[in-house]
Amino acid sequence: MPTLYEHEIESYGFGLNYTSSNIQLHPKGINNEVWLDLQHSFYTQLFGYKKEITQLKYFKIISHRNQAYTQKYKGRNVSKEWVIGYCKHNQKNADNRIKEYEEEEKLKHKQRKAIQEARQLHKEQEQKALQQAEANALEIHKHKEKITGYRPDAALCPKCRGDALRHCHYCEGTGWVSYA
Repeated sequence: MPTLYEHEIESYGFGLNYTSSNIQLHPKGINNEVWLDLQHSFYTQLFGYKKEITQLKYFKIISHRNQAYTQKYKGRNVSKEWVIGYCKHNQKNADNRIKEYEEEEKLKHKQRKAIQEARQLHKEQEQKALQQAEANALEIHKHKEKITGYRPDAALCPKCRGDALRHCHYCEGTGWVSYA
């Protein structure tokens, strides 16, 4: 009874996924990239008087690595030795794909890290700009007379950013500040 185990093919750079009816071969560590999808092929033998035994004999190819090979080999019965030979034959390709995948993952990790650093830098710059605006507002407040409430030349309050629902002492709760 042929069946396929992961320890038989992992030395060739392949891994297995088992579904309810299929066995899927993929480059080790890349589970979503199926190179060969197999199904057990059943056959029935009669032994003696009304005694029936069902055994597993071959694997049936459901899908191959690409569309052209799938059209060419779909439905073909293959042996366990053929599957192991397929793994040996495609060992270099699988190893190369694993290396490419690892490089892609490293690049994605670097990109994510760069995005996080850029966000952190942007956040720090926003904080600096807010502190500078508050410092400028205090400097203006020292030298000019502040007028609260809306006027055509009024600007949003730098402390509460125009949120009049807060109890801002700088704009006296109006959200607007101008200077004379």
